[in-house]
Amino acid sequence: MKSNIWINISSAIAISTLLLSSAPAFADRIQLLAMSSGPSPRIDCQFDISVDPSNNLTGAAYSCAGEDLETYGVDQPQTMTLAQLRSGVVFMRHSEFSIEIINVSARHLDRETGGRIRIRYLKNAMLMTYGDFYAVLERIGDLWIAYTEDQNGRRPMTRMIVITGLLGVKKIRAQ
Repeated sequence: MKSNIWINISSAIAISTLLLSSAPAFADRIQLLAMSSGPSPRIDCQFDISVDPSNNLTGAAYSCAGEDLETYGVDQPQTMTLAQLRSGVVFMRHSEFSIEIINVSARHLDRETGGRIRIRYLKNAMLMTYGDFYAVLERIGDLWIAYTEDQNGRRPMTRMIVITGLLGVKKIRAQ
C-alpha cells in the first residue's frame, strides 16, 4: 500500500515538474526611466521595458501619478507591444480637446539590439505645431540603457523632464 502511494506521489511530482519546465516563461519588467512634467500639470511617470527569458525586448509599460491624470489620458497603467511601439502610440492626449500631446514611436526598434525612439510633443496647441525629442534604447550585454541624442551629443539618461507652457510643451530635457 505504501509503495502505491509513493508511486502516485512520485508520478504527480514528475508530471508537475515537466509541466512547469515546459510552460512559457513570463516576461520580466526592467525599470528604464522616469518622466516628470510641470509646472502644470505635475505628472510623474515610470517607464519600464518588458523582456523575454533571453532578455530580448517584448514591449514597454508605464504608470503615472499626479494632477489631472484622467484629463491627459494617463490615469491607468498601460502596456504596449513591440509592434505597437513600432507603429507609434499616443502617450498623452488632452481628453477635452482630443489633442495628442505626446506620441512615442520607434519604427526600427529591434528586439535584440534596440533602436531610435521618436518622442513627438505638442509645442503650440493654437498653431498645432509639434517638436521632436529623440532617444535611443540600446542593449549592452544583459543591460538595456536609454540614451539621449541632442546638440550636446549622446549620453545615458534615466529621467526626462517635460517643461510645460500655457499652450503646450516648451521643452524636453534629459538627465
